[in-house]
Amino acid sequence: ENDSDDEDEGQEDEEIVNSSMSIASMILLDSELSQESRDLANTLNEKLEYIAEHGTPVLQSATHTLRIALDTICTTDTSEPSTSAVIYKQAIEKLSDPLVPVKAHGLNNLKTLVNKRDPIIDPTKVSSIVLRLMKDDDSFVYLNCVKVLESLARVYGSEILDRIFVAYTSKTELDQRLRYGEAIEKCLRIMGELFWRDKAQYLCLQLIRIAGDSKLDFRWRMSSLSILGVACESNLSGLSGIVWPITDCALSILTFDNTNKQESIILRRAALVLIASIFRSMESFGDFPQDKVRSTISTLRYLSETEFDSVAKDQATTILDIIKD
Repeated sequence: ENDSDDEDEGQEDEEIVNSSMSIASMILLDSELSQESRDLANTLNEKLEYIAEHGTPVLQSATHTLRIALDTICTTDTSEPSTSAVIYKQAIEKLSDPLVPVKAHGLNNLKTLVNKRDPIIDPTKVSSIVLRLMKDDDSFVYLNCVKVLESLARVYGSEILDRIFVAYTSKTELDQRLRYGEAIEKCLRIMGELFWRDKAQYLCLQLIRIAGDSKLDFRWRMSSLSILGVACESNLSGLSGIVWPITDCALSILTFDNTNKQESIILRRAALVLIASIFRSMESFGDFPQDKVRSTISTLRYLSETEFDSVAKDQATTILDIIKD
C-alpha cells in the first residue's frame, strides 16, 4: 500500500512540475520581459539540464519546450529589433510548435540565416537547440535538423563538429547517438579538407576506440566505422599519421569478430567498407608502410577464401583488385 502511495505522490509531483514548466513556457513566449526578468529566467538553465538528462520522458519533453522559450528571450533585444532578429525569434518560437510543418519552417529560416552568415546567429546556441530537437521522432523534423547542422558546419567548421561529437559520445539513447552519427557524416562531407590535423586525429582516435570495443553495441561500433570511412574519403591526406591505426582497427574486427552471428557479419562488412574507402582515397600506396600493405593483403586474401558471408567475401575480393590496380 505504501508503494502505491509513493507512486501516486511521484505521479502527482511529475504533473505539478510538468504544468509549471508549461505555464513558464507560455509566459516567456507571450510576454515582453525586462532585462532583470530575463536574467532571472536564465537561472533555470542548470536545473533544466538535470531534468533533461534524468527526468521522465514527459518531463524531458516539457524541458525541451521551456529551453526553447529561454533561448528565445535570450536573443530578444530590448531595442528596436532588426529584420534578422525578428526572423530569428520567430524561427525559435516555431521550433516548439506541435505541428511538424511549422517546426520545419522554423528550421528552414534558421538555415537561411546561417547560410547568409547573419551576425544574429550564435553557432553554439543554435547547434544546441538543433541537437535537442533531433530527439523528435518525426523523420521530417530530423532531416531538417541535419540540414541546419550541415549549414553550420559549412560556415563554422570544426566548432560544430565538436558539438555533435560530444552528443554522439554522450550517455543518451543508442538510437539518438546513431542519428548524431549520421549528422557527423553529413558534416564531414561538407567540410572536406577542413577536417584535418590535430582535431581530425583526436576525433578519429575516439571513433577507433568505439569501433574496437567488443563490449559496446554493434550498431554503435558500425556507426563509428562508417564515420571513419567518410572521414577518409573526405580528406585522407589530412589524417596523416592515423591512417594505419584506422586500418588496423578494421583488420582487427575482421580477425576477431569472425563468428556467423548476424551482428558479427554486419561488423565485418562495415570494416571492409572502411578499408575500401581508405585504399580508394589513396593517391599512392607508396605513402603507406609496405609491411602494412602486405598485412592488409594477407588478411583480405584469407577472407576472400574462407569467409562464409558471400557479401563480405565479394567485398574482400574487390578491395584486393583495388590494391592490385
